[in-house]
Parts: sequence; C-alpha cells; structure tokens
Amino acid sequence: MPRTKLSAHLDAQKDFATLIKAQGYALYGSYTQAAPHAGISQPTLSRRLKDVDSISIRELRGLRTALKIPKEDFLKKLEALL
Repeated sequence: MPRTKLSAHLDAQKDFATLIKAQGYALYGSYTQAAPHAGISQPTLSRRLKDVDSISIRELRGLRTALKIPKEDFLKKLEALL
C-alpha cells in the first residue's frame, strides 16, 4: 500500500520523538531529565514530543546540543518533518 503524505509526516514525527527519547535515556536515564540540559522544562518537553510541529528553533537547538546528536543526523530527521 502506498504511503500518503500524511502517513509519511506522522512516521517522521514518531521517528523524531523516538530519537529524542532514546538519546535522553542513553545519556541521562530519562528523556525528561534531558530537558533542563536543553533549557526546556520537563512538562514542556513531554508536550512538544506529543506535538512535534510545535517545537521552536531554540528548543531544537538546545535538544541537539544536550543530547549530543550529530548535526547531519539531526538535519535528516528535521527534513523528513517538513
């Protein structure tokens, strides 16, 4: 069955949230513990991962830095969200 644009976008959102959670667990024991290192409150990070489209540029930059995600990998994930 061919993928629609909507399903591709939803898959990209899930992949992005999974990346953030996996890196958070790997580095800090919990993705919510990574939030202060990224300059975001824990409840805000949880909300943003439920609605990935609402993440600001500042929050994205903080997450990439705090979670030590290589720039190229991070940009690939972001391109899939567009």
